[in-house]
Amino acid sequence: MEHSVAEPVDVICQFNKDGGIIPLRVRIVEDDGEYHAYTIQSYRDMSYRGAYTTSGGVFVSNSTLYFECNIAVLGMLRTIQLYYDTGSRQWKITV
Repeated sequence: MEHSVAEPVDVICQFNKDGGIIPLRVRIVEDDGEYHAYTIQSYRDMSYRGAYTTSGGVFVSNSTLYFECNIAVLGMLRTIQLYYDTGSRQWKITV
């Protein structure tokens, strides 16, 4: 699970009563072509902090929802970054 470029990804999310998005699960296509689903253990909402380039090399603005998430992979916590473009309605991931 090594991704250096933001790639499209499947995400299951929940909406809270204020309209905010909570990412719950992510489904990633591994290098072998198989899908693997992971439950998000914890997340931090990094949205609405202006326009900048993230440590993953992705440009985000106030129209991009950006989450740093922890998932368990083979018993170890891994940090991933999820991006939701509100214009194209597409989720992307960097690891």
